[in-house]
Amino acid sequence: MRKFFLVAALWISSSFMAKAQKYYMLVGTYTTGSDSKGIYVYRFDSPTGTATLVNTTQADDPEYIAAADNGKKLYVTNENIAPEDKGKGAISAYTFDKKKGELTFLNKVPSLGDSPCFVATNKKGSAVLAANYVGGSVVVYKTEKSGALQTEKAQFIQHTGKGVHPNQEKSHDHSTFISPDGKFVFVANLGNDLIYKYHFDPKSNTPLTAGTPEAYKVPDGYGPRHMAFSKDGKYLYLVCELIGKVITYSYNNGDLQQLQILDAAPQVDKNMDNGSSAIRVSPDGHFVYISNRGTTNNVAIFHIENNGQLTHVADQKVKAHPRDMDFTPDGKYLVVASRDENALEIFSVNKELGLLTATSNTVTLPKPVSVTFTSY
Repeated sequence: MRKFFLVAALWISSSFMAKAQKYYMLVGTYTTGSDSKGIYVYRFDSPTGTATLVNTTQADDPEYIAAADNGKKLYVTNENIAPEDKGKGAISAYTFDKKKGELTFLNKVPSLGDSPCFVATNKKGSAVLAANYVGGSVVVYKTEKSGALQTEKAQFIQHTGKGVHPNQEKSHDHSTFISPDGKFVFVANLGNDLIYKYHFDPKSNTPLTAGTPEAYKVPDGYGPRHMAFSKDGKYLYLVCELIGKVITYSYNNGDLQQLQILDAAPQVDKNMDNGSSAIRVSPDGHFVYISNRGTTNNVAIFHIENNGQLTHVADQKVKAHPRDMDFTPDGKYLVVASRDENALEIFSVNKELGLLTATSNTVTLPKPVSVTFTSY
């Protein structure tokens, strides 16, 4: 009898693991000037590292995707990068059927600024925040129980200022990140070399209130872009696009203290679109990965030491213009979206060393710019 229960327990455990290793991979693309239809949904099988297309949802330049409510609700920025669409940036809301892998469109609201390039939401999906790159602003919308965005904004914040780099001619908000404790929002502004800090209360009529200090200055010409928190929530890692650097901060109840600055891209093209883009912490919390574009086109790998600081491990060559990347939830694979070669490269991850190995499972699709995983 004891042997029977042991075998049964092992069978249940293995069955659970098999189910837990299947995910959906959602890919945002540029539709303007390409053959892309919008948002692509793939079923990702972790045991084999393969992605199978489930369906495609028509959308205009769905550049970035944020999931909420355990992946049942999705919020997407519609950049509308064509000249005739200037000022028509939007945020779209969808529900996601995890059994069928299908998106259902709910509604679309204006982002109130040009070129929304990033969207974030709290776990429940009750508040949605978007960064307008060309507009240099942040907009916040509340949501309905259905997941739809309320038609009236909850808050709009216009940032100003410029920097020393040619790409810093004005304010350029590039991302809105919610702290792991859910109490703060940090906004990376590439145009004026600032990280804005806000207290975050999604239940309030005005969810964002200025923090103390209101902003943290990064060195001139760095161009802060994206950030990622350590798994334990004690450190924040900021990638700076224009110069290809990564800055390590300690994080304590909303306060940041700079600890370290390292090269993320050893070869930096001094012209345009020249540096770092996405930054991710591995699911096990041991490594930081940074994608670099321009003449570099690689993923830089860093080990997280006990004091939170980074040590460079290696660089993995990837296809041209790696705009974004994301890990499968189990950390076995890293998928890199290389826009200019129309490719999703799937790399297996050595969890002990952090190294990447290319697989033969590359997916071809037009102009991929963001990757998001959800389990089913």
